[in-house]
Amino acid sequence: AEFSATFMSVPAFFSKSSSLYNPVIYVLMNKQ
Repeated sequence: AEFSATFMSVPAFFSKSSSLYNPVIYVLMNKQ
């Protein structure tokens, strides 16, 4: 039960974190 709940929360957490990290990664890649 705990594993399934954690597994289901991963996509939501990843989407939230990716929305924050994508601009940072985009800027870092453009500087190179």
